[in-house]
Amino acid sequence: MRGERPLGPGPNWQAASGTSADGRLFARSRNALHT
Repeated sequence: MRGERPLGPGPNWQAASGTSADGRLFARSRNALHT
């Protein structure tokens, strides 16, 4: 997702910034898949 540019305030932007709870959960789930 690093290659994608943040579209603005929204799920994608929060996930990219990693400051939202959803972004953190997404990162954790993504890391689990790579593990």
